[in-house]
Amino acid sequence: MFDPLSGKRCSPARSARGRGWRAVVPVPGDSPPPPAVHPTRGKPVARWAYHDKDSALLGYVLRFDGPDGAKDFPFLTWCAPAAGGPGEWRWKSWEVPRPLYGLDRLAAAPEAPVIVCEGEKAADAAGELLPGWVAMTSPGGSKAAGKADWPRLARRRVVVWPDADVPGGEYAEAVCRALAAIAVTATVITPPAGVRGGWDAADALAEGWDEERTRALVDQAGPPPPRTGADGAPERKSGPGRGGDGASPPQRDRLVATAEEAAELWHCPNQEPFASVPIDGHLENWAIRSKNFKR
Repeated sequence: MFDPLSGKRCSPARSARGRGWRAVVPVPGDSPPPPAVHPTRGKPVARWAYHDKDSALLGYVLRFDGPDGAKDFPFLTWCAPAAGGPGEWRWKSWEVPRPLYGLDRLAAAPEAPVIVCEGEKAADAAGELLPGWVAMTSPGGSKAAGKADWPRLARRRVVVWPDADVPGGEYAEAVCRALAAIAVTATVITPPAGVRGGWDAADALAEGWDEERTRALVDQAGPPPPRTGADGAPERKSGPGRGGDGASPPQRDRLVATAEEAAELWHCPNQEPFASVPIDGHLENWAIRSKNFKR
C-alpha cells in the first residue's frame, strides 16, 4: 500500500495523520519507549517532551535537519485506533487545541510571568536567561499558533519573544490576539537593531547574554507593531481566507494548509515531493505533481 504512484523507488513515510487513529493524552504509563528514528527522516537532532500540569508525558516534538538545510519538526504521540485494539507510537499531531510546551513549569509557578518564544529551543534558552519566569511555546511553528491551547495562560502576564523576521512578527501578533481577552497583559519584545534574520532567545544565550541584559530587553516590550506593506504603509486587514490584497492565498499556501490536516508531506532522497494520503482506510503515497494528488 506504500507504492509511490510515480513508480520510483522511494522510501515512504508512515502516516502522521491517517484516519482512524487519535492521539491519547497523557501517554499510558505502560507504553513502550518511543521510536529512536523516523522511517524516512532518520535520527533526530533534538527531541522535546511535552508534559501536562502534573508532569505526565503528552508526546514529543522532534527536529530533523535535511541534507538541503531544511528543518522539519514532526509530532510523535501515542495513538489508539478508533476501531479498538492496541495503541502505538505514531507520527501524528495532537488534537486541536494542541498542548503548550511547559505546562508542568506553568503549574509549578502560579504567580510567575510567562515568556512565550517561537520554538522549543528558544523557549529553553529563555528559561535560562530569565530565572523566575515560565518559558513556553506552542507546537507546530509560527503558522500553527492558532491551534494551541492559549486559555492556559489566562490571568497571566505574558511577554512574547518572537524570531526577528516576518513570520516571527506574525506569530507574536497571533499569540497576542489569542490572549487579548484573557491575559493580564500580552506584549511583544522588539529584537535589538542589527541582529540577523531569525535571531531569537537561543541566539542571545549563545552570544553570552545574561539575566540583566535580557530583563532590559523584556522591559521594553510593548504592543505588537502593526503590519506594514512593501511601501511602509499599514497593511490592510484581510478577509477570511484571503491574502493582504484581498486576493486568494497562493496555491502553495492552500496546499500546505490542506495537507496539514489531511496528509503528511515528505520527499525522496532525490528530493521529489510526495504526500501520504488516507484513502478508504489505508494509505497511498502520491507524487505531489501527479494528477491524482491535484484532484
